[in-house]
Amino acid sequence: MRKSIIFALLSLLLFTFACDRSDDITDIFVSKTWKMTYIASGTGKSWYSFDDVTADNYSDYTQKNKTFTLAFSGVQSGDKISGTFIGNGSVSVTGTWNADAKSRDFSTVVNTATIIDDKDVIAQKIVYGLKNATSYKGDVNNLFLYFNYKGESLYMAFLVQ
Repeated sequence: MRKSIIFALLSLLLFTFACDRSDDITDIFVSKTWKMTYIASGTGKSWYSFDDVTADNYSDYTQKNKTFTLAFSGVQSGDKISGTFIGNGSVSVTGTWNADAKSRDFSTVVNTATIIDDKDVIAQKIVYGLKNATSYKGDVNNLFLYFNYKGESLYMAFLVQ
């Protein structure tokens, strides 16, 4: 009896560790709105220093005068999911997307992109990042979309709104 209980507890413990919610791509992407918090490089958690972005433009986003949100809809088939997305805020954007849970590959096709303020260089970087997205990391609370920019790997960081 004691061995059965120990075996059951160990099995339950292994099952708990085997259930990684970061692999559930439907829970990550669908049925929520993501709010972009910053664009960064490496393990940074603050804004990447773009050569052509002014301090005022950064301030617009850090002070939340300008924002960008992203919402995905899609259908999962095995380890892959694909569908449509819509983005709003400093830029209005629509398109299609797909992701692979095993490889973490992520890509989009941007169908429309309208930047509200043509002096908003960060909005231009958002569109660039979406068009050039290559991979993702995340879970049900955080999403990071990676893209290459001038030979460097950057990511857009999002939180659930």
